[in-house]
Amino acid sequence: MSFYELFALFYNRRRFFGGVLGTVWLVVTSTYFFQPAQYEGELWLTVTRTQGTPSTSEYTYDQFYRFQADERLADSLVAFLVSESGKRLISEKAKFDEYSYQKFLKGKINGMRQGTNAIKVSYRTTSLDQGAQIGEAVLNSANTYLFAINEDAHQPGWFTVVGMKPALWDASWSLERLGVLGLVSGLVVAFWGVVLRFFWDEYRVWQSRKRGE
Repeated sequence: MSFYELFALFYNRRRFFGGVLGTVWLVVTSTYFFQPAQYEGELWLTVTRTQGTPSTSEYTYDQFYRFQADERLADSLVAFLVSESGKRLISEKAKFDEYSYQKFLKGKINGMRQGTNAIKVSYRTTSLDQGAQIGEAVLNSANTYLFAINEDAHQPGWFTVVGMKPALWDASWSLERLGVLGLVSGLVVAFWGVVLRFFWDEYRVWQSRKRGE
């Protein structure tokens, strides 16, 4: 098919193309007014020690192994917070009702160690109040976990977790973003709609000629 034939194909079906494009764009864009409230939360935690670690004169690598221990502990804490057990503990600490409890368990919480002992935790929620609850619950759950794994140590309570208030922002799809998505989706659907309609029309013509013979 030459460029002229391709142009003629779409030009002759421009109303169909425009109708499909406009319909898809309108449907996608209108979801802006029906989407539920969605907020993104980000919380930074720091694993620290309640007291300093004295260096010994016999061993010169105490500080190195201290940093290594902090990293391993931070990795262990991240693994716990994103696990099913961690999410259940966070839900209990946040004192959710049954609906919010089940919804949080089905959702996803992300955690990643940043540096030696810093942890970034991110999550989604449906309200600012609930986002603040989750942030506080994450911090409390982290300290509960550290206390549990350290309670039989020679010096219990050696580690602790500190954190600031979580940052919360609107994570809903913007009207502009949905508009662009609707335009791209509309162009794709309209393009293939014209192509499929062309082949359908050709098939019907072929069937008519076949019956005429």
